Amino acid sequence: MTTDPRDLSALNAFARFGLGPKPGDLRRVASDPRGAVKAELMRRDVALLPDPYLDSTEEIARSFIERKTLRRMRNGRELKGRRETVAEMMRAEGRLPAEKPKPVRASPDDGGMAGNDMGGNDMGGGKKGGRRDDKVEPMTNIPDPAKSPMPDEIDARIVRARNCDIGFVERWVSFWGDHFTVSSKGGKYVGWLGGAYEREAIRPHALGRFSDLLLAASRHPAMLIYLDLDDSRGPNSPAGGKKGKGFNENHARELLELHTVGVDGGYTQKDVTSLAYALTGWRTVRRPKAENLGGYEFDSDAHEPGAQTVLGKSYPDTGAEQGAAILADLARKPATARHVARRVAVAFVSDDPPPGLVARLEKSFRDTDGDLRELALALISSDEAWSAPRTKMRSAKEFVFASARALERPDTKLLIKGLQALGQPMWGAPSPKGFSIYGRDWIAPDAQTNRLDLAVDLAEEHGPRMDPNALADDLLGDVMSDETRTAVKRAGSREQALALLLMSPEMQRR
Repeated sequence: MTTDPRDLSALNAFARFGLGPKPGDLRRVASDPRGAVKAELMRRDVALLPDPYLDSTEEIARSFIERKTLRRMRNGRELKGRRETVAEMMRAEGRLPAEKPKPVRASPDDGGMAGNDMGGNDMGGGKKGGRRDDKVEPMTNIPDPAKSPMPDEIDARIVRARNCDIGFVERWVSFWGDHFTVSSKGGKYVGWLGGAYEREAIRPHALGRFSDLLLAASRHPAMLIYLDLDDSRGPNSPAGGKKGKGFNENHARELLELHTVGVDGGYTQKDVTSLAYALTGWRTVRRPKAENLGGYEFDSDAHEPGAQTVLGKSYPDTGAEQGAAILADLARKPATARHVARRVAVAFVSDDPPPGLVARLEKSFRDTDGDLRELALALISSDEAWSAPRTKMRSAKEFVFASARALERPDTKLLIKGLQALGQPMWGAPSPKGFSIYGRDWIAPDAQTNRLDLAVDLAEEHGPRMDPNALADDLLGDVMSDETRTAVKRAGSREQALALLLMSPEMQRR
């Protein structure tokens, strides 16, 4: 059967660049698929995720102070005759400001984030009572600690994934969130900050300048804690000799190796050390009464004094701006343009991307001073990005979100369970490298078995009320192979047919 080029382009708009089609999507964009992707990209504030139900970094930090106080009380403090709640007691002592009213909505239960509380940072994460009706009980009946904010954060992403027009911008945000990974593997508090980090550091700059995104991600408390910069002290700084405080190069190393110039960027260990010296003093606010509790601040007592040389250029000691100046120059290095261009091409098009596409993206990055909206336009405008064979395996998250869009309203808890089982939990990357952008890394037999299990679960939930054959025609059009069409038609039940559709090559690859 000959594939209609219009169907292929329409499917690519959603499968290659977006989050997968919903029923009716192929017909909706058939006349101009490329224009539809561009239209979504050009909408004002399209990358932002304003949500009054989601906590800021400061709110999460304050909630955790309440949580730690609660734990201390549960571990043996004298409570005779005390009737105040933990939060009320702390506000009476001036350790917390007056409570701000917040809207209330129902949420799924705690998602069971992995990891332990942060050790030296005295912060871990928590949820205030107003959101899940889990108000702290009187101190004579001490309850469990506050819940994680992660279920609300994940639910907000699933809702956005289901409702967005194409899904290209969400894919773009996800790409940059993975490029600048923070993970619950670095501790429970970092995991709980994952959603706030994405909303505060990634989304506002994902379509702006790379240099601004780099600085925002590097200074966000989630990153400072995850890559151990928060506790790093210059050896010759006033704070350098304090017990338990040391110098750490982790953040500097990842900035060079992963975030900017890449492993082929020509840096040496000396450059790593010098950059790490320049970054000392970048830390999170821990004073309970501070208005920006949990946010970024510069501690001059922890900053290594003196000029620092990175990649051949000397930077005078200007305090916090010394590290910022180095990052600004790293953002404009030709090696950074090459590194970013190849990663974008691999993530969106092919594990072995066309050299011409990579060169075009690299040129866009250099010519526009790292304008990421222009970089996205260069990707969408490239004929090679649309014509490359559809052989790249979707990542686990892309498969889950594509299934959510295809079925319109699947159970959120089932999708969250699927992300965990398929090995790509939200903000749970195994290392600072993030999740793999290579399709070949998502093809392992056990990974396919787990996808099948999720497909069967979704089919059992939705099969009885859906026509799998009509859905297959709607979602895939003439791109659907004869093998897939026959398998869906000959299935023994609607549930089996729907599971076969979700597991078809057309739904698995992009």
